[in-house]
Amino acid sequence: MHVAAVQYEITWEDMDRNHDLVRDLLTTAQLPPHTFVVLPEFCDTGFSFNLDVIAQDDDLTWARQMARDLELWLQVGYATRGGEDDRGFNCAGILSPTGETVGTYRKIHPFSFGKEHRVFAGGSTVVIRPVGEVLASPLICYDLRFPEVWRIAAGEGAEVFSIGANWPWERSAHWTALLIARAIENQAVVIAANRIGSDPSYTYEGGSMIIDHSGAILADAGTRECVIEADLELDDLRAWRQDFPALRDIRSRQDDAIDVDAVGHFLET
Repeated sequence: MHVAAVQYEITWEDMDRNHDLVRDLLTTAQLPPHTFVVLPEFCDTGFSFNLDVIAQDDDLTWARQMARDLELWLQVGYATRGGEDDRGFNCAGILSPTGETVGTYRKIHPFSFGKEHRVFAGGSTVVIRPVGEVLASPLICYDLRFPEVWRIAAGEGAEVFSIGANWPWERSAHWTALLIARAIENQAVVIAANRIGSDPSYTYEGGSMIIDHSGAILADAGTRECVIEADLELDDLRAWRQDFPALRDIRSRQDDAIDVDAVGHFLET
């Protein structure tokens, strides 16, 4: 299976310009039909909290047309309204090569450090969908720091994790380390699309990657505008899960396999 991630500078709150850039990059890349392509978080607006400008409906007409025209599986990051307290949702939608929406994920962990939770409500559902020959689970940016969500998806059969992000340069070392860790611990492929450039709040240096089930980096975008791609060896992934059954060996508190024996220690203040 062929997969790709698109890395570029997102023009602030300018949907038309960003749509045109993505189409140009994908057209130039000449990806094989039915490639699974992952775009960054908020791929056509940037990390804006201005719902009046960025909130879309779930129709995603521009992305549907692009998926059909280029015959691609396409993961798109975008914002919608509909959250509690008039907040929105930070979403990742997966579109088929026929333009059908096969799954929509709402970011479970809004980035509270950046005040995202004030404008966007958190989702509550891990999404897993067939994408070509694999089961894929879309995630978004800050979700990378919460391995329990990834573990849930892996336990339900996810083989590929596709994560779009606006991950700032200050924590780029965390981005790389956590992506590799998530691939290794879940015995899964990770397709990670970050952005470059800057917005009114942050600067971004990219680092989009495709990582295999062993933690090996198959493609690395560095800091440049580009489309990275790789062929996945799915037989190797599935054989590794059988031969080295770490996922089957998981024990948890939920199944009463592990208890906690903790002793509190408090310092006088």
